[in-house]
Amino acid sequence: MDNVKSSLEDSKVNDEFLDWLKEKYANENIGVKAKRGTKDNYLGMTLDYTTPGILKIDMTEYVKSMVEEFPQQVQGRNATPWTENLFKVDASSKQLGQERKENFHTFVMKGISCANEEEQISSKRLHF
Repeated sequence: MDNVKSSLEDSKVNDEFLDWLKEKYANENIGVKAKRGTKDNYLGMTLDYTTPGILKIDMTEYVKSMVEEFPQQVQGRNATPWTENLFKVDASSKQLGQERKENFHTFVMKGISCANEEEQISSKRLHF
């Protein structure tokens, strides 16, 4: 188990949950840790509880790190990733090498993760 988020007003419930997690999963190879406070980094999101009753979610640093970590120079800017060629397959293109394949998959998944988080947040706002 990794990256469990437990956030309740009653800290005793969090304490009991932490004790249960330690009892269930902790051993000499696996540690169970808790972080408490008003700000937390969780799955690429900065969760800010500093204003009572308000949760601020920020993914700016996550997106910045994606840009900085991208292994190739990005050239040009587009308002949108869509072009008329987006879904066209060029059968004559040569395949990517292993390293570029892995980079491609890594950054596509990071982008999808970021988009999914925003979609879930927006969806909750709209439904509320």
